[in-house]
Amino acid sequence: MAHTRNRHVVTTLSKKLRFSPVVTLQGVRQCGKSFLVRELLPKSLQRAHYETFDRLVTRDFATTNPETFLLRYEESAPLIIDEAQKVPEIFDAIKYEVDKKRTPGKFLLLGSTEFSKMTHVSESLTGRMSRIRVFPLSLSETLDLPPRRIRLLDPFSKLPRVERGHLVKYLDHGGMPAIFSIRNVHEMQQAFDDWVTLTVE
Repeated sequence: MAHTRNRHVVTTLSKKLRFSPVVTLQGVRQCGKSFLVRELLPKSLQRAHYETFDRLVTRDFATTNPETFLLRYEESAPLIIDEAQKVPEIFDAIKYEVDKKRTPGKFLLLGSTEFSKMTHVSESLTGRMSRIRVFPLSLSETLDLPPRRIRLLDPFSKLPRVERGHLVKYLDHGGMPAIFSIRNVHEMQQAFDDWVTLTVE
């Protein structure tokens, strides 16, 4: 499955969770954010708990009682909240919890909306939030290659890591996890057109 490929951003995410009380993962829909935090985070995060505001009952409860919602998962580290922008009330409650006890890696927020461009959110989490942008799969991720280490004194690799055919296929198929590995060209194009339509319109 395309989603099960390792994501290079996991290393960065793990580091930020060790230093920042609130970490946000932002990126376009279907680029793999939810799967990343549920399945690909290091197993050492045994106290992590995942909730999504796509679920109506969860969203209603968090909207009406944001402080109580957070207290319910007080022992979680981090508390992962998917589609966090759907409950703007949660951000002030997170600010209060962070100011009360500045524990690194307490909250991990996911969303397809730029939190930093939402006035209410930027006022609540300025200085408390570390942001990571998640992009579609890179060429090396589609091929399950490790991140390339760039040496400052010799930044250009002498040997290419991929074949020309791999690059051409990547340029043709893109890196959206649920789309790029579809073998049937017609089905792949239809899936991509559907994604564009749903995202833009």
